[in-house]
Amino acid sequence: MPYLVKVFGLPRSGTTWVANWLMTANVRCLHDPAMRYRSGRLLRWAEEEVARGYIPAISCTAYWMCTDVVATDGPLLSLAGNVSKIQSSLGGLGLPALPEWLLAAWRDFTQPEAPGGNTFSLASLRNEKVARQVWRTLLGEVPFDALRHAELLRAHIAPAADEIARIRNVVEHYRRVA
Repeated sequence: MPYLVKVFGLPRSGTTWVANWLMTANVRCLHDPAMRYRSGRLLRWAEEEVARGYIPAISCTAYWMCTDVVATDGPLLSLAGNVSKIQSSLGGLGLPALPEWLLAAWRDFTQPEAPGGNTFSLASLRNEKVARQVWRTLLGEVPFDALRHAELLRAHIAPAADEIARIRNVVEHYRRVA
């Protein structure tokens, strides 16, 4: 199994911010790679990045449902988010609400004994001490950049319009599957 740092969350839970935060000169972090790569291609990408001397990472709203990605070597953390705020945020963007079956699957995935049971909230990362702990859990000895962290906290980071359109397609796909 390839090495891959994994952060999973529901849409609008903070995965875009986390992907930006984790990207460094040593870390290559993809945001929502399921939109571009099937799981086999993602795993090959991770192997290629390791061979190039980088730490591959993803911050993703979909691959938590893909067992071959979840099972890769490397740390896995889940973003805990307030579901009603997530649903409201989706609605504010003109996106459909996440279906109940998906929310139930997410709750199961993030139970303490489940693969995604080690959770943190985006809001908790505002605390530099907590952010340093999460960083160390995910990236080990890669230096934490406190100035960059502080600057990212001041920035509004959101998916681009084409990403929103892709999220709409994914959510609508989930609704049809239900």
